[in-house]
Amino acid sequence: MRAISAFASMQKPLHCSLALLTSIALSVNVSAQPSSAVIAGRAVEDLTGNGVTMDDTPIANRILHLFRDNGDGVFSATSDTLIKSETTKRDGAYAFRNLAAGTYFVRQSLPAFWVQ
Repeated sequence: MRAISAFASMQKPLHCSLALLTSIALSVNVSAQPSSAVIAGRAVEDLTGNGVTMDDTPIANRILHLFRDNGDGVFSATSDTLIKSETTKRDGAYAFRNLAAGTYFVRQSLPAFWVQ
């Protein structure tokens, strides 16, 4: 199982709610000053199936896509707007910076021949 962990942060207080939709997508509702929020975290491989823990292996060089929700609260790669793409670092870390208030989905691109 692949897991993406994330947190939202900014320079001023914000309200955010995280909900793991699947092991590859999550929804973040960011209420912040324009272009001041960050969605960041680590992509890890949960080989034991026990959830996100310290023994998980980081996933390096994985492409993650940030989509802005079209307002229906349901992820759709065809109707939600692709905002940015990032590649995870060696330790699995990623960050989407300078985000406006809104609801976002983070989705990873799986390597060829992988299935979810």
